[in-house]
Formats: sequence, structure tokens, C-alpha cells
Amino acid sequence: MGEKTGFMAVLLVVCIFVIPFLFNMFDDQVKSSKLLSLSNEMQQLVSAEGDITPTVNSVVNELREKGVNVEFRDKNNNIIHSSPGLGEKVYITYEYDGFEVRNSVIMTKR
Repeated sequence: MGEKTGFMAVLLVVCIFVIPFLFNMFDDQVKSSKLLSLSNEMQQLVSAEGDITPTVNSVVNELREKGVNVEFRDKNNNIIHSSPGLGEKVYITYEYDGFEVRNSVIMTKR
């Protein structure tokens, strides 16, 4: 009889503490993975467009509706709304549900 109550106690501890912890860890991993892939795709889009075009702004607006905040900044950390010029580096900051990612792209297209 003691083995049965011991097993039930261990099963109860696992169900109350371990399984929710694993689900939370999985949820955080999925969110961070989504944000990293999004940052890569946005970097490629800005690089292909060569500027912060209306296409880029429409994608940013769609992402804002989904809860992702995207900001474009120059080397002085000022928010910009268009390309600072050819050969300049634009820093892109992404924020989503407590996660923050930052990458950059150099404007090479005219």
C-alpha cells in the first residue's frame, strides 16, 4: 500500500510542477524561434528593397497588429523612417512578448 501512495505523491508533484514548467519552457522557445526567423526575414526584405519603402512599412504595420514592435534606428540610435543613405547601416529592433532582438543591414541598393 505504501508504494501506491508514494507513486501517487510523485505523480502529483510531476503534474503540478514539472509539466507546467516544461510547457512554459516550450512556449518561450517557440516565441523566441519565431522572433529570430522574423528578424532574418525582415533583414532580407529591407536589404532587397534597399530602403524603408511602403512595402516594408506595410509589413511593419501588419506585425504591429500581431504584437511585434519593429523599429528602425540609425548609428546614433535615432528612430528613422527612411534610409539614411547609401552605405549606411540601419539597426532593426524587434520586441515581442518580453523578447528583444536587434540586427542590422547596410543599405547597398539605390
